[in-house]
Amino acid sequence: MKYGTGAVAFGGYVAFSVYLPTYLKTEYGLTQVDAANRMAGFVLLAVVLRPVGGPWSRGPPRSSP
Repeated sequence: MKYGTGAVAFGGYVAFSVYLPTYLKTEYGLTQVDAANRMAGFVLLAVVLRPVGGPWSRGPPRSSP
């Protein structure tokens, strides 16, 4: 089940990355270049923060008795 959840999460990330420029152009009237630059910023932020999310989701380290 662990791998299925990761696959769904990654698929959602990819789908959002593909759709984001279209959404930004349609809803906010951005140019293609502007929308692509903002999407690139989103991807960069996601790539940088992804390794931080793993340890953060597990919580603080537990001490052994």
